[in-house]
Amino acid sequence: MVNKISVLYISSATSPKDIKIFCDKYMDGMPLRTPQQTFDYSIATGLNDSMENISFLSLPPLPSFPKSNILYYKGSKSNIGGENFIKFMPILNLPIFKSIWIFLYCIFYILLFSKKSLKKEISPILVLHWPFYPTMLAAFFVKKMTKLKVIQIVPDLPEDSSMYYKNKFKNFIFKFINFVKFPVIHYMDGFILLTDLMNKKVNKFNKPNIIMEGIVDKNVFDSISSQSLEQGEKNEKIIMYAGALNEKVGILNLVNGFNKYIEDEDIYLWIFGSGDSVNYIKEIATTNNRIIFKGSKFREEVLKNELMADLLINPRPSNEEYTKYSFPSKTLEYMLSGTPLLTTKLTGIPIEYDPYVFWIEDESEKGIAEAILRVLSLKAENLNYHGQKSSEWVKKNKDTKSQTSKIIKFLKKVSSEVC
Repeated sequence: MVNKISVLYISSATSPKDIKIFCDKYMDGMPLRTPQQTFDYSIATGLNDSMENISFLSLPPLPSFPKSNILYYKGSKSNIGGENFIKFMPILNLPIFKSIWIFLYCIFYILLFSKKSLKKEISPILVLHWPFYPTMLAAFFVKKMTKLKVIQIVPDLPEDSSMYYKNKFKNFIFKFINFVKFPVIHYMDGFILLTDLMNKKVNKFNKPNIIMEGIVDKNVFDSISSQSLEQGEKNEKIIMYAGALNEKVGILNLVNGFNKYIEDEDIYLWIFGSGDSVNYIKEIATTNNRIIFKGSKFREEVLKNELMADLLINPRPSNEEYTKYSFPSKTLEYMLSGTPLLTTKLTGIPIEYDPYVFWIEDESEKGIAEAILRVLSLKAENLNYHGQKSSEWVKKNKDTKSQTSKIIKFLKKVSSEVC
């Protein structure tokens, strides 16, 4: 067989425009939290720009009925560039039945892809996004029937996702299912991981792997016009957090630290997102008019506010076990904005980031407040220079072109090893 590859990328890749369409049509206009869709779409656009023989199948961003108003979604297509389309699979949108449907549909779709490629004497490679059991199990079965090779992207460990469930019973069920289900992830042919430590967790048989901690579209801010940016008072300083509002990610340390220790009337804290700490944040905001809860917004609105802020912040605690196996998805987006980033020293953030971010050394409430004041005390020109230097570095080293070139090189290597 000629060492030519055909790639099918199964993910949740969805453009910001399509996310807005789904939300308006099926969720009464309520925004969804979409870090996975954003990550997957960045990879998809990079692969589409750099590869021949590439196709895309996506899970539509639809919460199960009744959280969205549709019982059966018939599927659709969306252009991703050139002549290529993302195919959104049809979905029976009921809990439990939805997972079974995805499993069965993916078996059929992957098998068809694999057989077509092999008929043309092209090596079929399936790339899977987040370790989602229905898609992994479907790939596992097709691997047994054909010469398909499967590469698994692991942006987060499946068991760590339980921290986003505020219902304790759901949390327990989620952990139990992850514990008892057949560990198909160990039988993939290669891995794209976000941190080195992930390798020990998921790569039981020492399969080929690469580390790619993140990816970002360097043009994502280009559509935001300077005229749309609101100008605050000259002396105001805006700190901004956007993401999950769960206690596990350190949001309460940030909010309490700001409320207790930052007294400067010109410093404000903007908070975007949703999670189990929303009610607490709203309550604090009623007593401190400099803490402004913005709620869930569509991505374009969040991006616009990132440009308007003076400092972006990630207070995620470095002592939590899950942080060893994660790279916060907002990190590269924050850096790309040109607004300085203040973050905790997470194990998953490589040392090469040191010159481009400000670190929170003490992660207590008081320590976070002191770190904020320390950074904001720098001259405006120094902060601007730091932010621009960070943005330029990300554009050069972590954009869709540079990161997907590593993925393509890896896919070809895996293919050549097995042909």
